Formats: sequence, structure tokens, C-alpha cells
Amino acid sequence: MILVSDYGEPGPKDWADERAALEAFAAQDLAEPFQIILVEHERHRAGCPSQISEIAPRTTVHFTSRARSSEMKDAALSLCAGPLVAVVEIDSVPAPDWLRRVVAVLDEAPDVDAVSGRTTYGQHSSLRRVLALLDRAWMDPGRAGRIEHISNNGALYRREWLARFPYPDETSPFLSARLRNRVMFDAGARAYFEPRADMVHSFGGVGFAVDVRRNMAFADGRQHRAARDPRASMWRALCGVAHRRFADERRDCRRVGGQYLRWYDWPLALLMLVSLRLFELPGALAALRGESTLGRTSYR
Repeated sequence: MILVSDYGEPGPKDWADERAALEAFAAQDLAEPFQIILVEHERHRAGCPSQISEIAPRTTVHFTSRARSSEMKDAALSLCAGPLVAVVEIDSVPAPDWLRRVVAVLDEAPDVDAVSGRTTYGQHSSLRRVLALLDRAWMDPGRAGRIEHISNNGALYRREWLARFPYPDETSPFLSARLRNRVMFDAGARAYFEPRADMVHSFGGVGFAVDVRRNMAFADGRQHRAARDPRASMWRALCGVAHRRFADERRDCRRVGGQYLRWYDWPLALLMLVSLRLFELPGALAALRGESTLGRTSYR
């Protein structure tokens, strides 16, 4: 089990996400023992609570000089001993049966190489439900079965696939995950979706939502720029990025909106489907201009 933070608010680290995740994994109902490797940057060593590794059994805290979350995940793999490795973002809290359900899929289906579950922002408000649909449902087919994506929030892999495919050297964790996903599937990886394996991603308010959108659009723009006609205008390129994102999320609404939303959430969903394009504009512009990093982001 590898736990890594890809998002950090400015200021001192409070370790609240780490505590919540470790408490959730301590409460898992999986009968088999499992180890937890919590990875963090070296600069946080001095502020790490001394009791953090005691929250869940068999937890080790590993500090590294690697700055990107993708690099931390790759570095931690050598510390994992078992044939199955779960990679989980530290701000995602699994339900008590999450591990048992994803392990069962790989135990029962030897031809499956990775399994993901459903990630939401919880059920506390219409805004959280709508953003969970628009941000997180892109890989959710609405039922258990084969998929062509692997969740970066939390997934269980057969170890050999992680060893064969380290993350590409990209500054954006969004783009790095997409590119690795594509290479894995091109090489024949088979993935499965288990909707009963629930995970709740923390929600940091409007600032967090805007940062997510800027990063999504930055990754979209980098991919669009690589494939675009160099003669196309910037305006046309921006419209292309926005249209593709809008079309993808509209399909998500049609496919699984009824599973994520309550009936009275739909007006907000329709409003957000259009208005989110404005928050994506800075990220798309930065990528289409050829910038290799996105400034003023808490993602690493």
C-alpha cells in the first residue's frame, strides 16, 4: 500500500489528511495483513508527528528528496513486498470494505491487472455531488466491469505493471497519470471497475475546485497542443479544448448522472457544466502557449 499526497495547501503541513487516511485503513475489514508506505518530501521530516506510524498497523513513513507526487509513488514501489500494491492519494478516504472489495476482484479474475472503485466528494451538499460527477465520474461506466482507465485517486495493481510502467517525466500529475494510463493499455493492461469500492476525496472549497479545473485544462491543453495543426489560431485551439471537456462531461451526466445526483441537483449541474469552462481558461492558455508547468497550483 502506497500513500502519497499530490496536493498541499500553502503554509505548515497539519497532517490531517494523513491521519484520516491511516485511520480509514486501520479500520479496513480485510482479513489478510498488509503494509502501508506513507511517502512525503524530506522537507516535512521535522514536522512529522512521532505517532503517525502508530495509527495503522505495519505503517512506515518514508521521506524522499523527490518533489513530484508521481516520483514519490515510483520511489515507494521498491519498499513494497507483496504481489498486489494499492496506490492511494492521501486526501482520499476509503470505506471500510474498500480493500476487501478490490482485492477480491484480482483474486477472482487473474486476467485483470488493476481495479479501481468509485470516488466522490461525499453527500454533504449539491455542490459536492455535482463536482464529483463532473470531476470524478469520467472513468465510471455505471456498473461493475472492464474499463479503459485506472483511477489516480486509488487503485489496486498487480505489482509487475507498476514496475514496468513508471510515471512519465511530466510536471503535471494529471497529465503524467493520463500518459501512463495510455501506455499501460497500449501494452495490454486490463482494468476493472468495482462501484461498491467507495472512496471519498476531501473537498477544499472553491479554491480547491478552481485548482482542479486549471490542472485538468492544462493537461487537456498539453495534449491538444501536441496534436494540433500549428496553423490553427489560439482562439480555435481554446475552443477545441473547451468543447472536448464539455462534451466529455455531458456524456458523463447522461451515463451516470442519475447515480450521482438527486433530482434537485440537476439545475446546478447544468450551470456548472457551462460555467466551469471559465475556470479552466488559465490552465488551457498556459498549455497552449507551450508552458511546461502550471503556476500558482497546489498540485505537485
